[in-house]
Order: sequence, then C-alpha cells, then structure tokens
Amino acid sequence: MSIQESEISANDPATISRNLDRIATLQVTDTGLFVLAVHSFVEGWIRDRFGFGTEMLTFSFMMNHFIAYAKKKTGDYVPGLASLDAMITAHDETHSVRHHFHDLDRTSAETATQHLERFCMLAGAGAPEKLEEIRRFLELWDERKPLPVLIEENRRLALLRGKDAEERRALVEGVAAKQVLDQKIEILAASLIAKDRRIEELEGIAEARGEKAQNERHERASIEAELRAARKELEGFRKEGEYIGLMRRMTAYTRTRADYERMIIHLTPEQNKVLEQIKLDSDFLVKGAAGTGKTLVLLKAIEKAKTGGVDKRLGFDELSGSVALLTYNQTLVRYDRYVASILSTENRADKIMTADAFIQERLAAIESGAHMDYDCIKALSEKYSPEGISPKEVEAEAELIIWGNDVPYETYVNESYERTGMKKAKGPKERAKLWAAAEAMAAEMEVAKGYSKGYSRIKLLRAIEASPADPRLRCVDYIFIDEAQDLAAADLKALKGCARRCVILAGDADQSIYQPGFSFKQAGLDVVGKSRILRSNFRNSIPIHELAERYRALMPGLDKDNQPSAVRPGPPPELLQAKDRNALFDLLLARMRFFLKSLDYSPENIAVIVPMNEDIKFVIEGLRGAGIDAANIHPQAFDFASEGQVRISTLHSAKGLDFPVVFLFLPRRPWFGSGYGEDAVERMTRNLIYVGATRAMEHLNVFALEEPGSAAVADLVAAFSSDQFPAEAEA
Repeated sequence: MSIQESEISANDPATISRNLDRIATLQVTDTGLFVLAVHSFVEGWIRDRFGFGTEMLTFSFMMNHFIAYAKKKTGDYVPGLASLDAMITAHDETHSVRHHFHDLDRTSAETATQHLERFCMLAGAGAPEKLEEIRRFLELWDERKPLPVLIEENRRLALLRGKDAEERRALVEGVAAKQVLDQKIEILAASLIAKDRRIEELEGIAEARGEKAQNERHERASIEAELRAARKELEGFRKEGEYIGLMRRMTAYTRTRADYERMIIHLTPEQNKVLEQIKLDSDFLVKGAAGTGKTLVLLKAIEKAKTGGVDKRLGFDELSGSVALLTYNQTLVRYDRYVASILSTENRADKIMTADAFIQERLAAIESGAHMDYDCIKALSEKYSPEGISPKEVEAEAELIIWGNDVPYETYVNESYERTGMKKAKGPKERAKLWAAAEAMAAEMEVAKGYSKGYSRIKLLRAIEASPADPRLRCVDYIFIDEAQDLAAADLKALKGCARRCVILAGDADQSIYQPGFSFKQAGLDVVGKSRILRSNFRNSIPIHELAERYRALMPGLDKDNQPSAVRPGPPPELLQAKDRNALFDLLLARMRFFLKSLDYSPENIAVIVPMNEDIKFVIEGLRGAGIDAANIHPQAFDFASEGQVRISTLHSAKGLDFPVVFLFLPRRPWFGSGYGEDAVERMTRNLIYVGATRAMEHLNVFALEEPGSAAVADLVAAFSSDQFPAEAEA
C-alpha cells in the first residue's frame, strides 16, 4: 500500500491535549512508563497522520518517514531533526520497559521530554502551555541519581574499558563492529517488512499469485535467516552493548545545539553573588579556574554597565555607559559575540573585538596612516641585531620584555630586571646593546608609521601620558577584558588608559599561555580587595574536573587560591593510545562514529583540539574522507551558531570556549616560537593541555602516543592511572 497522508481525527487538537495531559501525569509517578508513553504518543501521531494503521513497521521506519516529510515541507535544514534521530536510538530503552517492566532513570525522562518538545514543534502538535507544564514537572524529579549508583556506573565503565592501551583499543574496535552489525540488522528488518508488504500485495492480485509471490517468499526466507544469524552474532557483543548503554544513560545534557545553549547561559547562585559585587566604580577582577564561568559573569556585568545596574534602587543610573569587550584572539571574540547573542539581543557591548584591533583603532585615530605591522619586527631585528646576539633573541627581548612590559632603561639595564621565561641570562653590557637595538627598531617604525605588536602598546601609552584626556584615546566608559592573563603588562596599561571609568577583568594565571611571569600589579592595575574568586566548576563534570585537577597539581607555580569544585556527574574521561599519528587518528575516527551514531551527538557539539595548525588540516582531511564534515573554528568566516560540522581547533584557539564533547588529540606538543626558555615552554605546554582538557563539558577523550615524547603529555597520561572517583567518594 502506498503511504498517503491521512486526516484521522485522533490527531485533532482536543485529543492531542488530552494525551499530553496523560503524559504529564506520568512525569511524577514512573520514569519508565513516562518514557514509554512519550514514544507511544509519537508513534501514534505518525501512524494516524500517515495512515499506517496497525502495520508491522519499525519505530525507525516511521520516524525516518516523518523526518523526510518535515524536510520536504520546510526544506532540508530543519532545526530539531537531530533530536528525532536521537529518539530513534533512544527507542531501544523502551523495550526493557515494555517487555520486562524495567524502570528508567531521570536522565532518560529528561531526554524523552526534550524529544517530545522537538517532535511537537516540528509536527505542529500540542499547545505550548501543555509542553511547558511537562517541562516544569522535570523539576520534581530527583536532581541526581543516588550516589552509590553514580559510583558503580563509573567503576563499571572503567572495568569495561580495561586497564591497558590494548584493552581500550579492543573495546573501541568492538563498539565499531557492533555499530556496523546494528546497522545491518536495521536494514534487514526493514527489508523483511518491505517483503511482507510486497507479498501481501501480490496475494491480492489473482494473476500474480504464482511464481512472483513464490520468489518473494524465498527471498523473504533468506532475509529472515540472515537476520536471525545477525541477531545471534550480536549476542557476542554484550560487553560493548553494556558499555554503550551506560554511556547513553550518563549522557543527556548537551546532545544538540539547543540543549548546549540552554546550559551555557544559566547563571549559578555563586556567579550571581560575584556579579552583585561588581560596583562599576573601580577596577575589578573576576578570578577562577577553568569552567567556573568567568566569561558569563563578564557578559552579565556588561548588561549591568549598559543599564546602570539591574536594580535602579541601587543608584547606578549615573554609572551606565559605553562598553568595549576585549580579548586576546579573534576566535574568542566570535565566541563571546555568539554567547552574548544568546543572552540578550540588547544591552551588549558597543565593541567586541581583540585588544590588537582596539589598539589599532586608537593609533589610527591619533595619527593618520598609523597601523600595526606584524611582520616588520623580523626584518628589523635582522637589521639591528648586535654582534653575538641572534635576530630571534633581539625580537623576543624587544617584543616580550622591553616593550611587552614597558620597562624603563634604568630598570632594564642597571637593576638586573628579571626576564621571566626567557632563554638566557643577560648581563648589563648585553642588555645595553639590546636596548639600543630596540631603540633603533622603534625609530624606524616611527618613520614608517607601521608598528610591531609590542611597540604599538608603547606608542599608545606615550600618547596617553602626553594627553590623558584626549577623547580619541579615552573613548569608552568601561573596558571589559576576557582571559586577561594572556595580555602583556603593556597591553593592560594601555587599555586602562583608554577607559574613562574603570576596567573589569576576568582571568586565571593557571591558564596563561603567552605571558610568563604575568601579574596584574605589574600591569598597573590595583585589584587588591577588588577581586572575587569563582570556586564552582559548572562547565566540567566531576570526573573531567578531577582529572584536570590532578594534572593541574603537577604544574609549576600552581595558583593555590584557585581550588574549584564540580557538582555535576558524568562519565569518566577516556585515554586511547597508539604507536603513531595515523594509528591514533584511526582510534579518533572510531570514537567519532560512536559519538555521532550511538550517543546521537550533533556534529557541532563535538570538538577535536590539536597542538598545531598542520594537525588541523590532517584531522579535517581524515574526517571528510570518512564522510564526516568538519570545520576549522579559526577563520573569520566561521560561525559558532552554525550546525552540522565537527569543530576543529588548536589548543591556542580553544581558550575560553566550551564544547560538550572534546577529543584532545596530542600526537606532539605545541610550538611557541623561539625566545622562550625550556622551563617556560614546558610550563606553557602544561597550561595549554590543561586548557584543552577543561573545554569538555560532558565527555573528554584523550588521544596520546604510547611514547608521548613530552613530559607534559606523559603526566596527563599518568593522571588517568590515579583513582578517578575521589569527588564522588567524598560527597
């Protein structure tokens, strides 16, 4: 029979309303029956809408028919379809309720509620207030599973994965094989249904009952035998099946883009308290380790600055004003714009840009033709390098020390200024030569009006000192700085001089990746008594947080004030190792398919974070060759609101971002350029790896070589061997 749309009255608004009421009553009584009811409601709607009646059809077949109908009706891109794909996989859970009367946990109820909401939106079924009522009932369920259940599930996952690299690889391969077999069974089951329908049609036509029908029966018997054999083979994947089931049950918060966006804009009580303490009458520092939500507080404080305070009784009317939100790289600028757009369509910063772009604007405003020339310093250092000192050393000394920290001559040459992080100690004579070289390079830049990154700060600082009230320089009321620890002291001093009122900063010294020896005092900012520390990690799940903290404890110069805690459960991070980069990528590809197909994550909620730009090209080409689309987040054209592509980033560009799933791909250590000493490189490498690991909200998979070749990576591997459950055990 052909599939035709039907106008069956069971789908009239009154019936749908009554059915949603029935579902709502189950929300607070039985999780298993609630999830089963949601799936039955969806199946019933599809059957009635398309005239399927009581035909023997799989849930997958019916849902895919509905998805095709939705695409045809509204175009290929339909928001919410990812949730319906996820619902097909989640339907397996209902079998245990239907056939064995098993219960399901709150995570399954929450997931089913999200699926119901998306389906009703696409189907145009159900009044919004009915769906809102079902969402409200979620709050009546326990917020967390009982502690012993969480601990046992984590330990069971650890046992299933195995203790060594070989066992973990075997599980990955087994899961991949099970996925192929699952797909084969699905195809065979659909073929069997199609054969049954064809045979029924032939038997209804007298002249076609003979040989054609007999051939169809033979083919059906062959398909049925193959299906039985495949299902028998599937019994050999019980370990893999248990692993997949555990991972599904522990994963429900951020599978789709809409789920992710709802999660990242929720302000916690702790964050609200810090927000209230930002008075906008003096410089202020929001401090906290990775995942504590510093950026979110900063964006909320911007709303406060734009409106003069959320409560007019507090007398902040006179404090409202113009705002610039600045950070150190263009990727984080675009991400901050994206999060700000989710928070509000108004009361956003007047400018959201990099510190470089802001400084470039100020220079151009006071000097016609002035511009930043990132390349000029290389040629100038080669031209003016003194005998016995390499051009690279001259460049690093001028950019990072003399100009980067705005060091006066007397301090630099005669007072043995501490050059934190640099390769070689320099005596007074060498320093005098380096200073002279820096002066000569600066003089040539002044003539060309093209300034290196480091010297552009000095140029702006001297202009501010000469004319502190110049409105071309003091151009905004408030300057907000995200990831402030990655700007140089001269950056912050110059930016401070451009703010008419104050500077509000967010930072964490343990995530500094460019500025060895960074301090706010050195930058001329007095935040003593005007800083607050966020101590709750809301981004990372407990197991990810605990791994990151074990790794952070190995970092030299650990900031002991930052000791955050996490409260959200989740699956433990996973470590996968191989002999070389190609074998390591094969493991990554298998895991990518698992997260996309078995755990139903939308591609845009998965990020692969790599050490260097050439690793980005390697990963993107590999994924696309396997039929998985991927995008580099660094180019200006990339949009964080986009969907359908796995995100690929370097460790440097991932700073300040959040991703539900992170694959930390570490076939090598990152490169920081020349000029830094080995100790500084090692410290910055550790900070970068810590940054990469703490981007993960729900899942962290680390891919490392069996012989890492880097102490920083080796220590991360070692952190996996420690007890992974201290937080749960102490809770």
